[in-house]
Order: sequence, then structure tokens, then C-alpha cells
Amino acid sequence: WMEQGIAEGEQRGRTEGRTEGRTEGRTEGRIEEARSLILRLLARRVGTLPTGAEAQVQALDLPTLEALGEALLDFSKVEDLTQWLRGNS
Repeated sequence: WMEQGIAEGEQRGRTEGRTEGRTEGRTEGRIEEARSLILRLLARRVGTLPTGAEAQVQALDLPTLEALGEALLDFSKVEDLTQWLRGNS
């Protein structure tokens, strides 16, 4: 009975590990998709981004990327982005 309990615990641990891995993978995928979309929208909205600005966007977490996605609707020039990044990075 003790061996069975150990086996059940190991199985439960593997199942939890797979679930956690899938969740982390989905989260990372969402972040990468958001970064890609935001960078494309910014390039379309304000033109070519300075290397430093692109790197800063790449470093943002998901909530900040989402905020940038909303804010960029009001941008008309690259300076709007750099100013936003100064206040939100």
C-alpha cells in the first residue's frame, strides 16, 4: 500500500508538472504574440522604431504591453512612444 501511495504521488506530480508547463507555455505564447502585434502596430503608426525603443517594448510584461496597445492609438510620432516608455517602463 505504501508503494501504491508513492506511485500515486509521483503520477500526481507528473500531471501537475505537465499542467503547469502547458500554462506557462500558453502565457509565454500570449506575451510573444502581444509583443509582435504591438511592434507591428507601432511601426505602422509612427514609422521605424529606434533600436532602443524596440528593445524596451520587447522587455515589457503582458499588462504593460496591453496598456501600450491602448495608448498607441493616440500616438502620431515616435516621440509619443519614447515619452510613453519613459513613464511606463
